[in-house]
Amino acid sequence: MASNAPSHAADTEVQPVNIHRLVEIFELLGADYVLVSAPNDSETDPETDTDADAAAAAPEDERIVLQTGLPHLTIHFDIQDDTLSAFATWEGRLDASAEETVAPIIADFNWQMVAPTLSYAFSDGQGKHPTEQIVINGNRAMAIGEGLSRNQLGTFILSVFGSFSAAFEAVAQAFPQAVTWNEED
Repeated sequence: MASNAPSHAADTEVQPVNIHRLVEIFELLGADYVLVSAPNDSETDPETDTDADAAAAAPEDERIVLQTGLPHLTIHFDIQDDTLSAFATWEGRLDASAEETVAPIIADFNWQMVAPTLSYAFSDGQGKHPTEQIVINGNRAMAIGEGLSRNQLGTFILSVFGSFSAAFEAVAQAFPQAVTWNEED
């Protein structure tokens, strides 16, 4: 009897991690995602780099990341060097003047929890938020230099979703004034 289910060996065999393996897991989960280009964080020297240098290096100056989300979170998975990172940005925004309240709550969360690591930044004050505001982010990372099995990769992705959900639920409770959506949204 033939089966379309993945074999046990495929689930436990350690293989290099790449964007295609992430896509495979998202397909198995039936999760929505999109692949997007992201610039590399390479250093350039504006005094010595020419337009010809930039054009020749263009394909290497971009990488593909997998973007997905959960309610009120944008998440992207990125592979650089030997690290798989997941970054989340919360939809809620706080007035920039709230930094004295935000900083100790974020620090306390990071002190108490193993993952994710929360941080905050200031928005540029453009788009639908015309004034400078605090944006709260989360980060998870895993070393992938030796590769991962499908089970390990899938478990990491699911743990990212679970930890981000719990973390940003705590953030929403700490900053209810930033929650501008209805639970039905």
